[in-house]
Amino acid sequence: MRSNLSRLRPSRVSTWKRRPSSAFCGPPHSRPAVFGGIPSEPLRHLGEAEPLALIQTRKEFAGAVWITDDRDAGEYAAARGIPVKNTVTLMREAAVSGLIHHAEGHRLLLGMVADDRHIRGVRDRAERLLD
Repeated sequence: MRSNLSRLRPSRVSTWKRRPSSAFCGPPHSRPAVFGGIPSEPLRHLGEAEPLALIQTRKEFAGAVWITDDRDAGEYAAARGIPVKNTVTLMREAAVSGLIHHAEGHRLLLGMVADDRHIRGVRDRAERLLD
């Protein structure tokens, strides 16, 4: 089976330039207390904080799965009953369901690690994606 994912290339995400919305940051100081950060870097950790705030506060996101490779953020969300998945889990589900061949999925994961992405749980063999 050939995967359409092989055409995808990693991209660098540019820094988000807008100021954070107070609706996404929760009560004052809650984002830094949960995810870390300092006042001089107000946009730091919004990638974790904003989706979590939406899932917790907006009815249309009730029951949503939160995807993160940040261990602490994932544990924080899971402790609040929010389903959490990471990149390896998503790739495993794609391989098991036949959306991608396990060898191609493993190659992509190794590429992410080589690009210095913080992907947790990449196994040593492609076949382990099928476990």
